[in-house]
Amino acid sequence: MAIHTLISIIVNTGFVVKPYFYFPDLLKTITLLVQTEQNMKIRKLILKLIGTLGAVDPFLVKRIQRQNAEGDTGESDEAINFLP
Repeated sequence: MAIHTLISIIVNTGFVVKPYFYFPDLLKTITLLVQTEQNMKIRKLILKLIGTLGAVDPFLVKRIQRQNAEGDTGESDEAINFLP
């Protein structure tokens, strides 16, 4: 299962929070999956994925998404460097 594999990769590499910035649609996609998934086992895995990825400042997410929409990646790379 892809979700379980993604969780394992994140846990074993410590690559938390940053995937939201490298893949700007990730948070939107995960949120949509939580809202639409009917299978409770998969839904729990999706929620575990969110917990594994970690919390991120919503203001920073909006800023990165806006910059990606404008095609400016220079500042988003700088913002990523401030993350743990």
